[in-house]
Amino acid sequence: MEETLERMERQLLNKEINFSSIYKAAFKNSGFTVMCSGIISLCIIIFYALFSLIYNSINFEFTLSTFEILIALATIGLITGLITPFVYSFFACYQVMKTPKGDEVTMKNFFKTYMIGISKPFRTALSNFKTVIITFLIYILLGFVAMIIVLGVARFTTGELHEFIIEFNNIDFYADTAIDEVSNLLTKYQETLNTVSLYVEFFSLIFAGYFYIHSTAKNTSKYFYAMMSDPKNPNSVNVIMFIYKRGIKGHRIEYHKYFYKILWPMTLLYFVTFSVTYFLAAFLLSLDLVIVALTAFIIPLVLLTLFLPVVFELNDNLFPIFQKYYFKSASKIMRSQFDEYKASNSNEKSEEELKEIENSLNSLDEYIKEANESEEEEKEEDKEN
Repeated sequence: MEETLERMERQLLNKEINFSSIYKAAFKNSGFTVMCSGIISLCIIIFYALFSLIYNSINFEFTLSTFEILIALATIGLITGLITPFVYSFFACYQVMKTPKGDEVTMKNFFKTYMIGISKPFRTALSNFKTVIITFLIYILLGFVAMIIVLGVARFTTGELHEFIIEFNNIDFYADTAIDEVSNLLTKYQETLNTVSLYVEFFSLIFAGYFYIHSTAKNTSKYFYAMMSDPKNPNSVNVIMFIYKRGIKGHRIEYHKYFYKILWPMTLLYFVTFSVTYFLAAFLLSLDLVIVALTAFIIPLVLLTLFLPVVFELNDNLFPIFQKYYFKSASKIMRSQFDEYKASNSNEKSEEELKEIENSLNSLDEYIKEANESEEEEKEEDKEN
């Protein structure tokens, strides 16, 4: 931890983030990266295979695919929840490998660090449960919007979907034969409805899946702040994470500018791989929709594990740039607590002790002020050049 903080301090004067330097540093130890990525990928594939076997043996029979997709997303949540501690193991080993002790890192360290990854604050750093819930809500919303658009367009065009809508609207739902008529209509246009459903699910799933991967990659930055907290003190963990949230608030656009500048190959890889896998599994392999959804998400997820060092390296380089925001947030919190502490302990603490604490806070404020002034000077120089 101390070596990591020292390295961060040495980076304070270097605010330029270069695409090639990030990737060069990230893949410096490509052999170890492949081994770590391989272990994570193997775990993902094992869980995927087990689910597929269980799912196919149960033989679900639902006329709508929404429930099946719900099962798929729940499975993704379970799989990622069990595997995310390995992401921390990868992160911890990667950070140590950048130090003079890097040659001592082995796969044994990778597996031992998993036990740390399943404990707080590292277990909750990626906010996996929250991300899965939001992912599902995005999927539902996008699916609803896509279906409304498709049905709206179909009403003013010709084709089987248009005919289905007309016949469906002509059904007398108060009649005793309504259920049979709906069943016969669904059977008659089953192929058309399956095709529409396939494209609607693709639209909602690809963006919902991207949100999950994007959020997880972004949340790996919390590992740096979790390392500064005391795991035995829950308040310490909560304060550190609160400072992180307050610090990044209002600067997300700036953060994402760097994020996409460096990680655009990962974004492109995800969308291309997801699209190819989805339609290959659906049309050529004729797999069940829930297996199609899982396969289309799992394949790019496996490939993207190779790029985890790039994410770690990017967040490592972003810390010096954004640390003034975190320090500013921390300063406000500490000064507020200090004022309360001074008021409630005025008789117990000497003036000298209180003055020492206040001087420390003033030094932090002065550092933040100097950092802001330095940034303004750099902006002026850039304008002149």
